[in-house]
Amino acid sequence: MKNNLEFFNYYKGSHVKYRDRVENRKYRIENALRDLMTLGLIRIGGTCKARKVNTDIDMYEYTKGGQLCAWLIKSLDDKQRQNANNEIYALLLNVFKARKDSSSITISRYLERCEDKWIFDKLVEYLRYLIHLENAYEFKSTSYNQKFRT
Repeated sequence: MKNNLEFFNYYKGSHVKYRDRVENRKYRIENALRDLMTLGLIRIGGTCKARKVNTDIDMYEYTKGGQLCAWLIKSLDDKQRQNANNEIYALLLNVFKARKDSSSITISRYLERCEDKWIFDKLVEYLRYLIHLENAYEFKSTSYNQKFRT
């Protein structure tokens, strides 16, 4: 509640007790977590004891796709870009090197060559461009249709 600007501003100047604030927003938070799980960006990583009551609560963790999305978002910030790009490279390399199929091997070698030639950052820049592309769906559909049209 204290770290979420939306919730903080909603209760600014209010006399509602902190525990009631959490309870009032619980449904929305649970829906957001459910949406992130449905998208495959987070998963339940385990449980732990709650701080104030004697019960177990779910602990969430990023999936590989969630990590990639988070690092891409961080890379939008100029100050965090280089670190984020390094993390994206490490994540992708880890994912593709763990698999032994020919496509994964080819992609991991491609990523390594991009890094060796100092152009991996350009690849991430292109991904950021696609995120901001207003007509990303049309772009994908158009290029797909041009490639496979008979």
